[in-house]
Order: sequence, then C-alpha cells, then structure tokens
Amino acid sequence: MDQAISSLSNLLLAVVVANVSSVSEFGTFGIGFSVYLLTQGVARSLAGEPILLYSREWMDGGHSHARQMRGGAVWGGSLIAAAASAVLLAVSLLAPIANRSILLMFAAVLPALIGVDLMRYLAFADLRARRAAGIDITWLIVQLLITAPLLLTAQQSPALLILAWGMGALATCGVNVASRNVRISGIESLVSFARAHGKASRTFLGEYLTLSGVQQALVYVTLVVAGLSAVASLRGAQTILGPATVLTGSANLFLLPHARTLRSESATKLVQFLAAAGGAMAGINLLAAGLILSVPDALGEQLLGASWHPARSVALPLACALAVNSLSYGAAAGLRVSGLARVSLRIRLVFVLPSLAGIAFGAAHAGAQGAVTGLLIISSIQSTVWWLNFLKSALR
Repeated sequence: MDQAISSLSNLLLAVVVANVSSVSEFGTFGIGFSVYLLTQGVARSLAGEPILLYSREWMDGGHSHARQMRGGAVWGGSLIAAAASAVLLAVSLLAPIANRSILLMFAAVLPALIGVDLMRYLAFADLRARRAAGIDITWLIVQLLITAPLLLTAQQSPALLILAWGMGALATCGVNVASRNVRISGIESLVSFARAHGKASRTFLGEYLTLSGVQQALVYVTLVVAGLSAVASLRGAQTILGPATVLTGSANLFLLPHARTLRSESATKLVQFLAAAGGAMAGINLLAAGLILSVPDALGEQLLGASWHPARSVALPLACALAVNSLSYGAAAGLRVSGLARVSLRIRLVFVLPSLAGIAFGAAHAGAQGAVTGLLIISSIQSTVWWLNFLKSALR
C-alpha cells in the first residue's frame, strides 16, 4: 500500500506538469526528476540500506546505541540531499532562463523529499508498515490540497506544481518529527555511524552507482547526444511506467530482510525465493507495458499532452530493460546477503562502460528509443553473468 501511494504522488506530479509544459520544459523537468532519483538512490545506499540491514543489531546494543546509529544514518542522508541541492542550484544557472525555475524548485524541495524517504526506511526497519503508509498518505493529501487550487486558477506553472509536491514532503517531515515518530540524535552521531558502517555503505553506494546510476545516466547521455526532446520522451515513458517502477524498485524493503532469513535456513529456498521475486517484478513491468500500449491515444494525450506519442514509442523497450533489471536484482540481493557484495560490485563495474557506450550509440542513431534499446542489450548480458555467479556461490 505504501508503495502504491508513493507512486500515485509521483505520477500525479508528472501528469500535471506534462499538461502545462512545453516539450522543452518537460525535458527539463525530466532532468530535475532524474537528479532527485539519483540523490534518493545515493541516500538509500549510504543510509537507508544500513537502517534496514542493521537495525536489529543496533537494538542489541540498547536503545541509546540504536538511536545514535539511526540518527547518524539520517544525518548522513540529509547532508547528501543538501549537497545535491547545492549542485542542482549551480546547474540551474546554466539552463535557459525560461526553464531555470524548474531546476531551482527541485533544488529547494530536494532535502524534504530525501527526508521523507529516510523516514519510510525507519518505519520499515521497525516493521511498521502502517506508519510507512501514513507517511505517504500525509504527503499525498498535502500535495493535493496545494495542487488543486493551482489547477483551478491560472497559476499552473511547472515550478509551482513541483513546489506543491515538495511542500507535501516538508509537511510530512514536520508531522513525524512533531509526533515523535522519528527521534534523531545530534549530528555527532554521524561520526559513530560512519565508523561502524562506512565500509558497507561505500560498497552499497558503489553497487548503486554502477547499476541504478547507469539507469540515471540514460537521461544525461541522451540529453547530450539527442537533446531535450529525447529526454522528454524518456521522462514521459518513465512517468507512465512509474507505478510499476515504484513497486519493483522498492522491493529491497522486503527482499533483503527476508532473503537474509532464508540464507540461514536453506540455500535452495533462497534461490527459489529470489528467482520467483525477480520473475514477479519483471512480469509487473511487462504487464504495465502491455496496458500502456492498449491505452487509446485520446486518453494518453489527456494524460501527457504532446509528450504522449513519443513516450509511448519508448515504453515497450524501457519496460523490457526494467524487467531485466528486476531479474538482476534477485541475484544481486542473493550475493549481498551471502556476504559477496564485492563480487556483485565487480560485475557492475565491468559493465559500466559497455552500458554507457550502448546508450550513446543507440541515442545517436535512434534517439530515446535507441538509447533504451542499447541499454537493454547490455543489461541482458549483465543479468546472465549475475545469475551465474549467484547460483555458483549459493549451490556449491
């Protein structure tokens, strides 16, 4: 339920922005949103995943120790968000004046967006799924309350709609801190957290940057090679696939803890579980693509305006690439809980340059569709290598 609500919030933002934006503005929005996703991934790697994996161990050291570690993780994620906001602010000065406000608004709301995501991780670490759902419900309600008046008036600029989205996140952070659902220690706890889990966090970050980072590079490389209109096509396809992407992309909230338990019981059960989970996530992405292709053009144009037709042409290859990544995540999670995160990282590093080359070559010859197809080909080879390594380690 939590992931469905979160997906709805992001989908609402993308749809309303698409309807009030030119192709150039929507392309700029795609760049800003990709920076948000990249920052979120870095914060999850350095702070969120340690919260999920080590919260039980922290409690063994007492409530004071657990609070210190959790506080250090949250401070770490917050500093990452602040740094990303500063970078985005500097980049916005290079954007065309007409589109600059979009990037400036992303820079302003980014810390609140990352704060909400870390609160969600804290709730899942405490096995409180209802609290996690409550976080996203609060965010969505505030977003709707601010967005509705904007849509009913002439104040429908992309920047104001992004602000409404960010204000929902900021209000959610305030409510959770005020209600003491989130208790954070001082910033000095960051040092203790870094000493205890810095090595693991850096490994998680390396894995993220070499897989999900490559996925985000899809936007940046396409921008350089094919321009803003191609980025708008990509962002449109990502928008209509958004609900499926959120469901599958957040699977680590459930997969990692359960996979760790199965690892101590049976290697065979672990393999079966991760294969089934990866297959199910891949199926969700492909099903979403099938539904999109069946949507009448009239309805699609109401959702995304002028961006609908180019987005639809990219949706199928993008869904296939996401399906392959979902299959890969099962093997990557298996290596991680088996203590072989470095093996997974090495595989990712080997495929970074081929992935970037595939994206650039495809974008140069066929725009956004070619870029996604190039990534799909390389990702399929990488997924095969991943599973062979995981099966070799699990079943030996």
